[in-house]
Amino acid sequence: MRLLSILFITATLMFAAAENIPEEGLKAEMQGQWDSAAAIYEEITASDPERTDLFLRLSDIYIKIKDYSRASESLQKAIDHNPDNASLYAKQSQVLAVDKQPEAALKAIKKAVALEPDNIEYLRSQASIANWNGDYDLAVKTYETIYAKNKDHQVLMQIALSNSWSGHLDIAAKSFKAYLADHPEEKHVYANYARTEIWRGNYPQAEKILDAYVKKFGDNDEIRKIRADLYARAEW
Repeated sequence: MRLLSILFITATLMFAAAENIPEEGLKAEMQGQWDSAAAIYEEITASDPERTDLFLRLSDIYIKIKDYSRASESLQKAIDHNPDNASLYAKQSQVLAVDKQPEAALKAIKKAVALEPDNIEYLRSQASIANWNGDYDLAVKTYETIYAKNKDHQVLMQIALSNSWSGHLDIAAKSFKAYLADHPEEKHVYANYARTEIWRGNYPQAEKILDAYVKKFGDNDEIRKIRADLYARAEW
């Protein structure tokens, strides 16, 4: 929702000065009369379909009242008149994601990235939505692009996770091992690394990872569950 909030502001401001906003619509918004404001803007856009600024206000209103389908429709009308505006596709992607439409959300964010391939926020969103869709290869490729542009060590963790989920277990295990060597204090990495070693059948290494965690941080329910899964699979 953080990116959606940012886009909620930036996309609207981009077109806010284009034309005057109807005073009665603004008054209705200020009073929280969202249905009335929407009706005013819908009436105007019906006769003037090039009012991108009003389509954006409509999308914002529909987001406020959680009518995500109509919010996306309003954004699409804005996109129809501004097909080269990456922020509109990115905002639509986030609305579709909130509306639990992962495939449509991915399609929209890919268009935003195509228009602005160096935008880190769009790339992060694409990687996250790609994982949600099970398109792990795209997620890994996108995270690698992000890391090449912005040497954030957390991105390496995301690459390892995406490789693990995609079944590229050898690559994932190598990534987790390298990450832990540089960041041994990050507790959550041990669990993901141990699970990956279990999935690839490297049970002795998985046990070493769990033992290292317990020695360093103490035992907990999550580690005990992973150890139980390890022993069941290894038949120890």
